[in-house]
Amino acid sequence: MTDIADKQIVVWETSAINNLANISNCDDLIARMEIAYTHWVPMQVFDEIAATQCSKRRDHLLRVCRRLTGNSDWSLISPGALILEAIQEFSTSGKIDWNELMKADPKFEQAIASGAVFDDDLASVQKPQMQGHLNQVEGFFAQQKTQLESIFTSGSGRPDTLDEFIKRTRSDGLIPREIRRTCECILGHDVDLQFAEKFSKAFPPIMAQTYAFLIAHYRRSGLSLKKKSAGAFDLYASMYLPLCHKYVSEDRDQLAIFREVVKYYPLLVEVIWFSGDFRRRFTN
Repeated sequence: MTDIADKQIVVWETSAINNLANISNCDDLIARMEIAYTHWVPMQVFDEIAATQCSKRRDHLLRVCRRLTGNSDWSLISPGALILEAIQEFSTSGKIDWNELMKADPKFEQAIASGAVFDDDLASVQKPQMQGHLNQVEGFFAQQKTQLESIFTSGSGRPDTLDEFIKRTRSDGLIPREIRRTCECILGHDVDLQFAEKFSKAFPPIMAQTYAFLIAHYRRSGLSLKKKSAGAFDLYASMYLPLCHKYVSEDRDQLAIFREVVKYYPLLVEVIWFSGDFRRRFTN
């Protein structure tokens, strides 16, 4: 989907960047990774850096992110903006221009490059704003719960396994219906299933997100394994999975969900625990 040649694309989650920044030879590690990889850092990572209260830590994290992205200018647009612009573009033209769609706003890129706006004044307002956004996202995610609870069990009343649940969501058309619902929420008007199905083919990130949300709801239903699920905000990052070769995270709950997404919606992306496989590859 991208024009990045030769090197594999790595997308970094916030917790992985925090752990990368804690390594004493961080610059040497990044230099070794640059040989084989192009690194993309999502915009929400910079939002979280901006909310960091400690100026020393904030400056260090910003420097690490700049070092990762190098001259690639690949600060990925946030999942919310990505899906919004994708649906609007597809509803207008029937196609999606990936190279333009995924780039962050040039003004945002300039702010990252200068670092001037990443100060204590911004941190004091950024943190409560981010918390409000998190609450909003969780609220949207929770709206699905009631309508989905009835599909977590089979006709016999026994809890489905995850394999059975995914199989039934495919057979009864739940996935395209959920994609249609998402499109309608964003566009503000009704769309038909044909539009949702065409959009999902043109925009695989919406499929990855839909699988992530359904699997997370299944995990939270209490009918499956007793396993904590990633928060809704973390789940939105599943939209990046079809866009990269490796997704690196330190969030165990997010990792668990994303590995299941990759299993049931087959993608050629490796979901990697930073403190496990990824760090061993480059620090040994």
